Amino acid sequence: MKRFMKRSDSDDLALRSPFCRQAELGDVLRAFQGDECRAVFVTSDTGMGASTMLRAVAGEVQNRIPVLSIHGTPALSTIPYGVLAPFLTMLSVDDVGVRVNVLRVILQTLEARRERLSSEQATQSPGAALIIIDDANAVDSATAELVVSLVLAGTVTLVASYRHSESLPEPMRKLWAKGMAEGIELLPLTQEQAHDFCVEMLGGPVLGSTSWLFWHSAGGNPLLMSLVIQDAANSGQLNLRQGVWVAEQHAQTRSQDLKDLVRQQIRGLTRQAREALNLVALSEPVDIITVSGLVGASAVDELLARQLVREPQEESGQLRLINPIYGEVIRELVPTTQSRLLHQRLMSRFDPQISTPEVHLRRVSWALESGMDVADEQLLRAAIYACKLYQTPMALRLVDAVDTPEFALRARAVKARARFNLGDYEAAAELLDGSAGEARTLKELLFGSLLMAATHTALGHPARNISTDAAALRAAGERLAAVLPEASGAILTETQERANVLELIVLSRQGDYAAMPPLIDSVCALGKHPPSEEQLLNRSVALALDAERLTVQGFPVQAQARAEEAFNIVHAEDHHVFFLPEMIIIRQLCAVLCAGDWDKASKILEQFTADAGPVIWSFGGGFNVVRGMVLIRQGKLADALQALLPGMDALTLSDPQQLLGFCTSMALYAAAKLGIWELAQGLSDGYSEKTGMFLVAAHERAFMAAGLEYLLRDGAGLTALRHQADDAHLAGFELLELNSLYLALELGEITALKRFIHLASRVEGDWAGALKRVGLAIDTEDVYELLRTGELLLREGWIVLAHVIFVNAASVQDGARSNRNSTYTRKMIATSRGAMGTQIDSKPSVPTQSGVGIGRLTKRENEVIGLAAAGQADREIAATLHVSIRTVEGHLYRAYAKLGITGRSDFSDIMPNE
Repeated sequence: MKRFMKRSDSDDLALRSPFCRQAELGDVLRAFQGDECRAVFVTSDTGMGASTMLRAVAGEVQNRIPVLSIHGTPALSTIPYGVLAPFLTMLSVDDVGVRVNVLRVILQTLEARRERLSSEQATQSPGAALIIIDDANAVDSATAELVVSLVLAGTVTLVASYRHSESLPEPMRKLWAKGMAEGIELLPLTQEQAHDFCVEMLGGPVLGSTSWLFWHSAGGNPLLMSLVIQDAANSGQLNLRQGVWVAEQHAQTRSQDLKDLVRQQIRGLTRQAREALNLVALSEPVDIITVSGLVGASAVDELLARQLVREPQEESGQLRLINPIYGEVIRELVPTTQSRLLHQRLMSRFDPQISTPEVHLRRVSWALESGMDVADEQLLRAAIYACKLYQTPMALRLVDAVDTPEFALRARAVKARARFNLGDYEAAAELLDGSAGEARTLKELLFGSLLMAATHTALGHPARNISTDAAALRAAGERLAAVLPEASGAILTETQERANVLELIVLSRQGDYAAMPPLIDSVCALGKHPPSEEQLLNRSVALALDAERLTVQGFPVQAQARAEEAFNIVHAEDHHVFFLPEMIIIRQLCAVLCAGDWDKASKILEQFTADAGPVIWSFGGGFNVVRGMVLIRQGKLADALQALLPGMDALTLSDPQQLLGFCTSMALYAAAKLGIWELAQGLSDGYSEKTGMFLVAAHERAFMAAGLEYLLRDGAGLTALRHQADDAHLAGFELLELNSLYLALELGEITALKRFIHLASRVEGDWAGALKRVGLAIDTEDVYELLRTGELLLREGWIVLAHVIFVNAASVQDGARSNRNSTYTRKMIATSRGAMGTQIDSKPSVPTQSGVGIGRLTKRENEVIGLAAAGQADREIAATLHVSIRTVEGHLYRAYAKLGITGRSDFSDIMPNE
């Protein structure tokens, strides 16, 4: 058993070497096993895993057919049959020059391997032999011609890799022309694949922001990712926190191995191309026309041909390096004098009117790194952009360079945002404290006011603290208006609007949605003059909060439109340090989830993580919450747990929206409903309610009540759900009332069925529509109607709702004289429950020597369940493997589900007899 110890200053972390090309491996095997395909060509860039995948291909088939592996090399590319030298040792120098002699030896080698296979397997090895060529672009023409002749004769099948920047030898290209070859491209890992890569390499849970950092830095290149992870581990920038691997946000240390790899990739460029490369590295993203004008179009074409730069479709005309690590290394290689000269040449052609935040940030940081003077206003603006792009170390370096007194208060707010990004909410609050009283201008007064409200929420402070800030803001506005009478009108108007927005945030926390409309109307009212930047910000926040109000009241579809309206307001990003996109997206996702539009929820998540990937430094756990809720609503409880448990780990480290309680309540609900009692009890013991927005808090309480009822079956959870539904009814919160009644219905409570149907008819969205069908079917008490509705819901993906229907059908049958459909009903109950993640009446197949069905479990699951079977408690297992107890519980749960058991007491059923 491999163990992963916590890294110390004197010990390097033991890392796995994960294989990340399973999908492509399957594609290759399927391709060359077909009747028409005789060759598969794999294209990739350096570090994408082509060599590893070809070795995996050989490993998959070498026990069935003879395999000959060849590795191309530039040093032998001009020597006939040079790469075949290891197989030609019995030939003289003169004999090697004769093609037929070489062909005869290769055929003899393949036949000898075939005979050895036949002898070992006591049967004839069928099928053609396989020749594997790695780096086929560096194979001599004579070897290529010989291999192709064997392929055309049907003697061998070929699997070969070659680099994007190179081309296949001419003889191999003939196979394309004859329609006998297929191509497979190894693309960079996706963000999800990269996360799995990190988990496998580190042997345990990895924070989403950490895997994002490694993925983004390496551009999804597996080799670069492995080097980055090793560097972070060796330098102490990657450590276990509460059983989760977390990388520090400050600048990462890069090893000499990594730097040498980058240098190797840029070797051989012409002088003009190297100058173009330096220019892109120092200024990316940069317009391709600008670079071409400075160093020539041919230089840019050379970089594109070598796959060193890319031109994203969504950012047409903007050049970037293939990944950020190349930029880090190349910038270090450029002398300061040359860097200054390139900066001056670029700025002479640069149009500041078309600058984006990212472009401005790179230009300013470039100037600062080159020792040039930069105005404090430009430094402050770049620091704000760096915060919002989650380049926190850069933000702190830039803001520390600001020394003009007039920017001091805003610089403090930028530092507070940077500390917030790092999860240091106490430091952020300390930096913001007293800002209103110190403000000398309207801009200073409003700049960090919304960030202070977010900080109170992140710290779990009561909502009244934000009301206190609103009162202080009004008082400061009156003071400032008296000092600046010529601007008093704008000062009083805008401070009053911002104070109203803060009061709206208070109402969101308290759940007083009925009091919101007048304040929203006052903030969004159109005045005689165009709104200022601060007023536009106020309107976006107010509209997002109105979307939350509409969702609670049962109008989630209208709420989505209101959130879109908030998004569509255009802002100048340097006028505030608030989390505006994140604040809106959370309300939009709430509306989408409550409406039951799972596809849209997934698209929003994908778009948001792609467009603002670094945001997961602070909000990563929230994405797990969204995925978990989608899966719970669909009834995929086992999958939901796999999303929620890592989310709890992430939220324990950073929880600005106070989502940990909601995440825990859903995990408890799923575990208890699945019958994973140990996990459910542990989640219950560690639970504490959080104080975020009321919409989330109300769902948290409902799922907690339902989960405890499944766990304890003492009636207290059902009673709590009834009270929650009644309270929501009195407040007019129809969505929350429906949710509580539905969870009670799942538990068998049908006394409020008419009320449930009425509510489901009033609430907007597909989820409510599906609930209405459930209620109407149950109300008929007709077995045939219940089964028909259940089958439809199951086909549509409403697994848990179908299960509720089938259980009710069984109940109706139990009370009827005829049970003609009882067998079918029991089958559908089992089917729907199995789809939720519970293995009905199943035991593992023949146990392996470990006794725990090793083929069905992951390596870590085998480690955990092996220790559990040996009698270790969860806490002992966590200490042994250096992971969190929650992580152990999650691995045990997944192993139990795969093995068809419900707890440790069932180990005797799956252990081999002594």
